[in-house]
Amino acid sequence: MQSRTDPEVRDVLEALGRQVEAGRVRGEGSIQFVRYMAENDLLSALVTIQDALNEAHPVDLYKEDLAVIDPGGGRTYLLYHIDRTQTRLDAFFEKALKEGLRSELIVMVTPEEVKALVNADAKGWKRRQGFHSWPREKRRPQRKPGAGGNEPLTPEARIELERLLEHEPERLDEPLKQRAFTLVLNLLRQGHREDARKTLMRLIAALKLQNDILSLAAAYMLVGNVTFETNDYRQALEWYDQAQAYVEKTSDNVKLSDLHHQRGYTRFLLGDYKASLEDFMKAARIDETLGDDFRQALIFRRLGVALDMAGREAQAEEYFKKALSLEETLKNEAGISRIYQHLGRLAEKKANFDGAAAYYDRSLEIKTRKQDSRGLASLYHQYGNMRFNQEKYAEALELYRKALGLEEGLQDFQSIGRTMVQIGIVQEQLQRFHDASATLRKAHAVLARLNSPMADKIGHMVRELDGKLAEDLDGVFGQAGDEEEAAKGKRGRKDG
Repeated sequence: MQSRTDPEVRDVLEALGRQVEAGRVRGEGSIQFVRYMAENDLLSALVTIQDALNEAHPVDLYKEDLAVIDPGGGRTYLLYHIDRTQTRLDAFFEKALKEGLRSELIVMVTPEEVKALVNADAKGWKRRQGFHSWPREKRRPQRKPGAGGNEPLTPEARIELERLLEHEPERLDEPLKQRAFTLVLNLLRQGHREDARKTLMRLIAALKLQNDILSLAAAYMLVGNVTFETNDYRQALEWYDQAQAYVEKTSDNVKLSDLHHQRGYTRFLLGDYKASLEDFMKAARIDETLGDDFRQALIFRRLGVALDMAGREAQAEEYFKKALSLEETLKNEAGISRIYQHLGRLAEKKANFDGAAAYYDRSLEIKTRKQDSRGLASLYHQYGNMRFNQEKYAEALELYRKALGLEEGLQDFQSIGRTMVQIGIVQEQLQRFHDASATLRKAHAVLARLNSPMADKIGHMVRELDGKLAEDLDGVFGQAGDEEEAAKGKRGRKDG
């Protein structure tokens, strides 16, 4: 934990204290925001603020509902992990201010959450009475690993934590549990997915000993997500199924909706559109009860995509337009640009190429302005598909190459493989067979490394193309041989 004498920390605590005292003197509460930089800083900030402000009550919105907060009770609440509740939280603040806020609400936010609040034009954010930045920790006292819950995850602390999880799981307490989850998240950020998975499996075994339903639900969801990131979608589904058994016991509708969102998306990627739609519809029903416009916009868009892939274009368009209406209300340009792209695809399927191009261009303008590299890569690929279907192969090739350049910068290997396949197909249409063979071989190598189900199909395409090249070469050499035999015949007649 940071030293309480650290001048930056002291400044934050003094400012918070002044706000709280001013509110109490006036008989009013206030809404304040404390920005922390990373998950590692959160526990330190919470503990230090609790020490400084008597009886500050922490509320983890991943685990608890807003109903636990009494706006008129005169208490101090520390709200954190707000990313799944931002829309509802804004409405909650507005109602509390209207009815008379007496409690102090201190909202812990990351820079990303600050950006989301600003982009959403959140009223609670606009009416904030204080904003404080929790400093990064510069110096930490050396402590024995495992002695508390808020020391840094040094290499020594990590070794001790891993040892405890494996050999003394019964010692797992709340601070150690939080540190284990923090370790997993850090490993994931660093790209060490297999290490993260192993730590999660040890953590799950320890949590089962304690029958900690809430934490087990979170752990199984996380291991499912880790497996999903390795593109092992079938194994990820098995983890999500196990997570459901625990999530349903928590009565946490946000987590249950998250589960259906993610499992539905996984089934979609496996091509099981019927099962995907079932999960998405369950998520939509839950999200409607939550009254969260962000979540509803997302699930309507996903329903639209799944319905489109299932061949139900009219229903897909209906859900896309529902999503678009919500995104426009939220002023979420990123969401709006995605929906324009989907509506363009529907117009394209009706052979309304001018209409599709208009949607794509509107999406392109937003994504270019927002410097959305991932969104631009997806859009260029889709635009390339349309030009390919119009047999405008040179334009398609140019668009695919733009997509590939962005995907390589993002190191999005799944998309790299997919775009290379399309480039190879275009090269074949342009009768550049050697280029097509070389490109498809590269695509096959990428997809095979990812264990993609497309790899076998692309391998077959390469063999067919190589066979075609061999036939062409046989024809060329066959003609040369015939000419040589004819020349020999002429010489023979002349000699005779």
